[in-house]
Amino acid sequence: MFDFHPSDLATTEHPNSKYYWQSERAKCCITVPDTAFWDSDDFSIRFSQYAPDNRIICTDLFNPTRETIAPTTSDFIHVDMPIRRENGKVVRLDNAGKILNAVFDLIDAHSWSFPRSRPDKPYILEPAAILLEDDFKTMIKSVDDGNCIYISVGTAGTLLAKRIGIDVAGEFVVKHYHTDSNTQDDTSLDSFVSPDLSYCEGRKIVVIDDLISSGRTASEIIKTLQKGDFSQIYFFSLYRTICSQEVPLDFGDGVVIQSHIPISNAYWTYGRGFDLTDEDSRSLKDIYACTKHWDWETPKDIEHLMRVFGSRYRFEDYEPI
Repeated sequence: MFDFHPSDLATTEHPNSKYYWQSERAKCCITVPDTAFWDSDDFSIRFSQYAPDNRIICTDLFNPTRETIAPTTSDFIHVDMPIRRENGKVVRLDNAGKILNAVFDLIDAHSWSFPRSRPDKPYILEPAAILLEDDFKTMIKSVDDGNCIYISVGTAGTLLAKRIGIDVAGEFVVKHYHTDSNTQDDTSLDSFVSPDLSYCEGRKIVVIDDLISSGRTASEIIKTLQKGDFSQIYFFSLYRTICSQEVPLDFGDGVVIQSHIPISNAYWTYGRGFDLTDEDSRSLKDIYACTKHWDWETPKDIEHLMRVFGSRYRFEDYEPI
């Protein structure tokens, strides 16, 4: 299984941005800078697209250190489109088309979430997930000298710790997801520790999380722990999105941050503790991964979007995936 998508390189080339739509068939995507929500009324969105004959395969999920293809930016075109907001709304373009107008709607709603299509097949089957979690436990236990205190992050981190048989002394409760609007906002991250860990000072703290994405949760938790007097801080995550880090995670020798399995920035994962939009998603035994896209876009819609951004390619140039 491979896990590289157009959005992974696009968000790397367009720092501090998130992708709003992509077509794996046409190897293109749209990214929007985070500043679109809180800076001036002038910003730019970006259309990025691979050349038709360039394969988009980078990392083998089960052999994460083996690169099969190293895409180069010379095979990737980027077109920036200036956007103007007036009275809190994006000024619409004539003949923008369905896809671009839907992106404008999301920007107006201050959301980077949108309907996802639930896949028919699991991304990681339960037996493989169990093996990955066993390896993850070995990684965590390698630092345990009998002086460790384990802390989990959120519901998913707590469920993960329970599955691998590690008792946690507390849980970081992290709030950065608005259930009313189905929108995540990492910029308004609110984290706190429960229970009080002052009695643990002088010992090693091992934090167990399911996923590192933007890095904001890890950063805030580590900053909180650094206010205490711990001999060492470890932050271990089972998964890590490969191109979505937005904040630096360099805290010196007293902090070790390590993740186990890379996954694509394109995926919304659910199952085994991950939550898509409802609590039932957490209880699935397999892990599912759905990409950010709608179900209504047609080749004609995508071709129109490519023309709006002046792409040198046509939709027909791309072979079906």
